[in-house]
Amino acid sequence: MTVTVNKWGNNLGIQFPKVIAEAADLSAGKKLLITIDGTGKLILQVEEDNITLDDLIKGVTPENRHDVFINKTVGKEGWNY
Repeated sequence: MTVTVNKWGNNLGIQFPKVIAEAADLSAGKKLLITIDGTGKLILQVEEDNITLDDLIKGVTPENRHDVFINKTVGKEGWNY
């Protein structure tokens, strides 16, 4: 597939066709690592999100927190404690 390099302000850019964006799981705001190999080929790699446990915990609110039942029979589980 061929795309055209366009000028955007002082920068150059390309648009990814939808089929390529979907196959590479690209979306607006995703970060790409760009490198050039020894033969002059551009290599684009999607940077993985480095989500930490602290990042996940920050997202917990009273509205999205679920109650946890420990050692309580809720239905007909029939567990013996």
